[in-house]
Formats: sequence, structure tokens, C-alpha cells
Amino acid sequence: MLKEEANFRVLKECNGNRNNKVYVVEHVPTHQRMILKMIKIKDQEKQLEEVRVHKKLNHKFVINFLDYDIKDNYIRVLIEFAKFGDMFELLPKLPTLGEFFVLKIFYQILRAVDYLHSQGLAHRDIKPENILITDKMVPKLADFGTTKDFFTPRITFCGTYEYMAPEIFEKKYQTLKVDIWS
Repeated sequence: MLKEEANFRVLKECNGNRNNKVYVVEHVPTHQRMILKMIKIKDQEKQLEEVRVHKKLNHKFVINFLDYDIKDNYIRVLIEFAKFGDMFELLPKLPTLGEFFVLKIFYQILRAVDYLHSQGLAHRDIKPENILITDKMVPKLADFGTTKDFFTPRITFCGTYEYMAPEIFEKKYQTLKVDIWS
């Protein structure tokens, strides 16, 4: 799909970071909207792990992986479009949230985390910015750049300070509990 590059039109640049650029794009022939994440290549083999992990995932509360390629020193990843962006962006725009709505969203996120754990994976960077919201207000877990199998003991320093589990911050062995903390 990405190989038909001329068939895509950039609609909007989204919040990225110093290593990633993120765009809402439209596949012109089908008018389908998607997210294009461009990951600046630093360690290609290590960064392709995010693609390998995400390609294997299939769950209604995990953002769908569509395609990827490598071009101009970037790994370009196409994922499902999430109309309302990420949860961090959306929450301030919403009026007060009802208890039922909050519980429903929380339950759906827990189902995504449980699915990841059932696949032997720990996300290690669960935060509102990595939970995308679809047009039907369905939360979907995204961004698998720090996701690793939990069978191999890890002491890696990764994630986002504000949501980081104590064992990551203190450089201790990590288990699935790091996702529960987040």
C-alpha cells in the first residue's frame, strides 16, 4: 500500500517527537484515512522490532497495523485512523465524564493490556498519549516501541517519567506489573 506513495495525501501533521513524525493521511482512491508514523532510523534492527510486534497483534482494543516500508532514513508505518486522536488530547475537550463512560473506557483499556500480556508482551509505556480514540469513542492501545516479551528479564530504562513504574525508574527487574502501574 505504501508503495503507491502518489496515492496518499497528507491532511494534517499531528504531535510527534524528536524521533517521530506523525500525519493523518488519506488514500486518495478509497478516501480512507490512516495515520502515517515516520520513525527516524537510528538502529534499524531494534526499531523494526516495533513493526514486528505490532504486525502480530490483533485485538479490538489495539490500533490496527496496516503496512510499513523503509524510505529516506525513515521507517514509515501506516496504522488505523483514530478520529479523536489520543486520550491526552481529547480529555480536556470533553465536558464532565459520567461514571459509566469512565468505567467502560477503563475496562476496554484493561482488555487491551490483558491481551498484550496473554501474548507474552509488556507494553512498558502505557499513558494517555498512547491510547487512541476512534470515531465511536473506542480506546485503542498504540505505540509499541518499548514493547518486549516479558520472559526475558529486563532492566531497560524506558517509557515516560510521569507514568513510569518504580522498578523502571530504579533500574530493577521488570515484570508485567510495570503495565499495571501505568
